[in-house]
Amino acid sequence: MIEFRSDDNVFYIKVLGKIEEGDFENNIREAAEDAIVEYGKIRGILVDASDFEGWEDFPALLEHIGFIRELDDSVYRVAIIGDQTWQKLIPPIAGLFLEPLIKRFDPGHAADAEDWVKCW
Repeated sequence: MIEFRSDDNVFYIKVLGKIEEGDFENNIREAAEDAIVEYGKIRGILVDASDFEGWEDFPALLEHIGFIRELDDSVYRVAIIGDQTWQKLIPPIAGLFLEPLIKRFDPGHAADAEDWVKCW
């Protein structure tokens, strides 16, 4: 499940448990489209993945991948909060394939992540 809010062209996403099919379609896609129309790009996305437990099923994974691909050139920065080993690998690997700057922060450093994601 995903909790979502936006403020000043920054998206705040908190993943609670498993991502389910429809989470992006129902919670974020329209806001992303509106922000891109209004601002040209989304200033930043802050993802709190501290409680992320994977995907409910394969369609949920495919929707997540599709959403990332759709936004690839429409986001300036992505901050990921999480301390699982695989989360530490996201920035260097994703940086090879995706346009936004991506940086990981340890839990407890949400303020630093927010400052970084808002930085131009």
